Amino acid sequence: YDSASVQLLGDGYLEIVGGRGWADLDEIAGLRFDVPNDNPNTEVVERGQAVILDDTRGKYPEFLKTPHSHIRSWLGVPLIMRERVIGMLALDSKSPNFYTQEHTRLVTAFADHVAIAISNAQLFEQTQSTLAETEMLYRIARVLIHTDNLNDLLQSLVDNVAENLPADRVMLTTLNLSEHKINQYVVGGPGKNQIMHAKFDELWDGLSGWVLRELKPAFSPKNTVDPRESDYVQKRRHETNCGAILAVPLFHRDEAIGTITVINRLDQENFSQRHVELMETIASQAAIAIENARLFGENQWLATTDELTGINNRRHLFKLGHLEIERARRYGHSLSAIMLDI
Repeated sequence: YDSASVQLLGDGYLEIVGGRGWADLDEIAGLRFDVPNDNPNTEVVERGQAVILDDTRGKYPEFLKTPHSHIRSWLGVPLIMRERVIGMLALDSKSPNFYTQEHTRLVTAFADHVAIAISNAQLFEQTQSTLAETEMLYRIARVLIHTDNLNDLLQSLVDNVAENLPADRVMLTTLNLSEHKINQYVVGGPGKNQIMHAKFDELWDGLSGWVLRELKPAFSPKNTVDPRESDYVQKRRHETNCGAILAVPLFHRDEAIGTITVINRLDQENFSQRHVELMETIASQAAIAIENARLFGENQWLATTDELTGINNRRHLFKLGHLEIERARRYGHSLSAIMLDI
């Protein structure tokens, strides 16, 4: 061959991840070919078989353009793992009618070894990624278990998500849907200053509202217009360097209590389905912790407050009295108590 490339199959495209024989490898690295499309790469993927082009210029105009203009004959061989095409090898020659069935046989045998090597490497990366995600969930679980104060709990949660997902900014809101008000609004991540404090109606009319109504996650890729987003967010998206958005619901016993929204910058990657699943797991943990913290707070209030009047009860009187007596002793002050029969 005069030049060659290794191409891996993504979601609707083949991407060149390596090659040889090119004047400038950086020029072709990352180059993508839409699949399906009017190109020989699509033939290889859809047929799962090798394809030979004796004269490229007679069939595909793409070969008339740089950096492919030197190619006159072409051989594409699929990389197949477990009966699934995961990519292809492409060999190029400056001479027409160069490749034969013997070339195809040799390259196909080589492609089998390449497919195994690539699959093993991908499996290793997935294992490393899964370990990192498991460690992240463990850290977040510890935060949720060992933090009693609700505000501290929520802040630790968004900070951990921003650091470990990773995400440029994270927003968590808990809502009172019956009263149309926001209970808690917590932000984290490097770009948290880009998040403007929203009103309930703005959240309800946007992606967060859709998530709360449907009780399922919503993903909005970067550089897109999502009809579920509010006009306010759409106008500010480029202004605030807002790329991909992923929102997941917080719900407890089938009742919506809030949302977690993660946002990346325009120059960062889109979120993947794996990120969606990961955030759903975090949200389910968080919803239980939030509800437990709320119940703990209610119990604390009931333990020290008279329900009928909302005034501190006898137990709280003695607790405060003890603190005041200790303070008076510590500073050498006198202490008086006034009792009123209401």
